[in-house]
Amino acid sequence: MNSNEVLHLDFEITETSLRRIFFDDIRDKFLPMIQGAIAFTLFGVFFIVALGDYYLLFIVGGMYILSFGTLAFTYLNFIKNARKMFAKMNDAQKNIHFIIQENSDGIEIISGKDFSHLAWDSIHKIAEKENSF
Repeated sequence: MNSNEVLHLDFEITETSLRRIFFDDIRDKFLPMIQGAIAFTLFGVFFIVALGDYYLLFIVGGMYILSFGTLAFTYLNFIKNARKMFAKMNDAQKNIHFIIQENSDGIEIISGKDFSHLAWDSIHKIAEKENSF
């Protein structure tokens, strides 16, 4: 890179892009916890059936349904809030422009009339994914 080179990235925020980010977050953070909960529940069901106490089976099944209902409620609440946020944004705010210079001390971010500078020191981790980073 020459010392004068600049990288410009344009990104438009959509409800679909936020939905993808939400599902990526679920896949990366919550999926292992859900798999562990399923394994623990199956072990509990096996143990309860082995003991012959079927009343406890209804309690464990109810807790299992409640946990997935909570996850579904979280997703629906996120979508509702995202739609409210998009209704309040104008077109200029939905477009984000990143400017990265080789010898600068950070990234410049422009969204509509808003401008910010994100210093390299404040960036702890960048996760590059299929549909976002």
